[in-house]
Amino acid sequence: MRKLTSKQFDEADHNSVLGTGVVTDPELYENPVRWVAVKGWGNDWAIYYNLEHHSVGQVKGNGDKVTSANLIQNLMPCEVEVLEKYRL
Repeated sequence: MRKLTSKQFDEADHNSVLGTGVVTDPELYENPVRWVAVKGWGNDWAIYYNLEHHSVGQVKGNGDKVTSANLIQNLMPCEVEVLEKYRL
């Protein structure tokens, strides 16, 4: 997976999905989870997750937020400038 650049982030629409996937990570949950990276309405973004069977829209609207910097970079590799805009 390529890194999300500052340019790509700046060009993305607010409330848009920057990336998504399914992962098994004991730091999140014992079963596979779907994650969704979303650009916020400000100049920020966050990654949300929920059980794998939930749709991207359900995870985006009702998922739990990823707060581990290491996990954020593992799920959605990005430039340091983009990581600094992550909303904890």
